[in-house]
Amino acid sequence: MNISCNNFIICLGDDVRYRFAQELMPEGHLIDSNSLRINVSYIFIHSELENVITDEKKVLVYTSKVPEGRIVEFPVSGIDLKSAFADQESIRIGKAVIFADFPYKKENLRYLIEKTVGSAKNADIDVILYNEKRRAGYTDIERSERIIAEAYSEFGSYGVEIYEYSAGTDKSEFFTVRPDNFRYLKRKYRKELKGARYRVENRFDIHFKTFLERTYEHYFSINNPTEFSRYLKMFEFSSLPIDTDDIIGSFILDFKDMYLGSESDIPGEISDFYLDYISELLSFRLDEESDMIKKYAVALFDKVFAEHKMLASGKTELEYKEILNRNNVITEFTIVVDDYFHRQLPNLLHSMAVAKIKSVQKMIENKE
Repeated sequence: MNISCNNFIICLGDDVRYRFAQELMPEGHLIDSNSLRINVSYIFIHSELENVITDEKKVLVYTSKVPEGRIVEFPVSGIDLKSAFADQESIRIGKAVIFADFPYKKENLRYLIEKTVGSAKNADIDVILYNEKRRAGYTDIERSERIIAEAYSEFGSYGVEIYEYSAGTDKSEFFTVRPDNFRYLKRKYRKELKGARYRVENRFDIHFKTFLERTYEHYFSINNPTEFSRYLKMFEFSSLPIDTDDIIGSFILDFKDMYLGSESDIPGEISDFYLDYISELLSFRLDEESDMIKKYAVALFDKVFAEHKMLASGKTELEYKEILNRNNVITEFTIVVDDYFHRQLPNLLHSMAVAKIKSVQKMIENKE
């Protein structure tokens, strides 16, 4: 088996992938998405001399828009995944890319991710959330951002990479396939896997208590009056936009900026905690994993507050305080923050670490 020959990228998922494929076509050539859905696969091959050759079962597209050393296939819709990955004795698939169209049907996408993870052998797996730029009002944009955040949170635990894409944007990440020296990695990971599994199974809860001391207890506990006073300032009338009809939405934005933004130490603490469990299993891409776990942490925060009550601020500070007291706003907000740190976040980090360990376990058990 030629493990290093992993230049194939196979594109699965929603029909939005045909829009992506169209961007790879030579000028003047169009994809017939109807025939693609029925019985024709498109295969893109690097060539400076651009040409399109069609037969009954496939369309070979020779184009300079695909980097040298990569072959990209868009198989017909509804293809059996086991058959798609079966012929890896002669064709090593380096990456499977799952395209999802907005608003990302969760059940369908979850099923496809699980089936792909189960069929893809050593192939890299990415999920691309197609995020078409639309003219929309504030409410629609807010809904769109919430749905995207939920998708990151929902599917992050599968151990796949998730990206957003819109027409005409940079595609370099799409063509990237991670290191392919799997024989070396298998030897290395057999040793590291046992230690990683032990840490997750036996040290996670204790380790997370230490994490909470550095984050939740430090910033949000009344035992630290200075930081807790800073937290309470978020709820002051002077901190709100004028005449807002969503005071809790304003608190959410302020909280993320103050505690989960680039100027805060908390995202780094979350990343460091997670990487302590899987860093030895991801020694060649820690920066990517760190950035992704920070993004998932913010997406999870958005998710826990997604169904919050809409409350207007009132015209005066007195009215505002009456609204806060009548609805128990500060206490309820703090309860959700507490739940995020004590239950939701550890569940996410634990499930992602377990998924990563399982994916490495599957890799090293695969016959060479």
